[in-house]
Amino acid sequence: WRSRSLPYVVVINPNIQRVFALYEKAFATLVNYPKVVNISQDWEFVELVKTLVAEGVEVVPWLAKGVKEASRKVPASQLNLNRFVSDMIMSRISRRVIAEQFIALHEQREGYIGVICREMSPAAAVRRVAPEAQAVCQQAYGVQPPEVLIEGDEGVTCPYLPTHLDYILFENLKNALRAVVEHHSRPGELGRALPPVKVLIAKGKHDMSIRISDQG
Repeated sequence: WRSRSLPYVVVINPNIQRVFALYEKAFATLVNYPKVVNISQDWEFVELVKTLVAEGVEVVPWLAKGVKEASRKVPASQLNLNRFVSDMIMSRISRRVIAEQFIALHEQREGYIGVICREMSPAAAVRRVAPEAQAVCQQAYGVQPPEVLIEGDEGVTCPYLPTHLDYILFENLKNALRAVVEHHSRPGELGRALPPVKVLIAKGKHDMSIRISDQG
């Protein structure tokens, strides 16, 4: 645990302690769980994993709140928590993907292997999340958001986790839309057309790339 090297003000924070306690409980539960020897016990274990996943939903808010509270007592530059927070979030994503994959393999869906969509469409993902990002932009700035254009190979597919790509695209599109609005909007020109945000999808021999371009 990297917590051993954390400043004392962070370790004693109630929200940080809640995160550690939750992980310690989950670890102890899994380590001490009896060996699964039949289908019935396997499904019982699936339900246990579902419970552990559900209990971990609040980890990121707790972590963020704890770091924020600690920063009020000691300057953030002295706490040096970037590596700790990054490691915690990355390890959480890894554990959650493994757990959700295990659960999903017991609840098979057409076109999926666990949580992985065998033929996920990046273009469809862009169309799915772009309106959400535009709505956030319009609510924040009160102007008509830029159009999101898809270029390149719209028919390309690849095996991937749709929920993860949706999140990545949403955050990047939101940032791109914000950059365009802040750079091009002028007072009294609410109806002015803004430059579009372009999403280029390209498939290589062994990989696939998505590039988001804006004029912000």
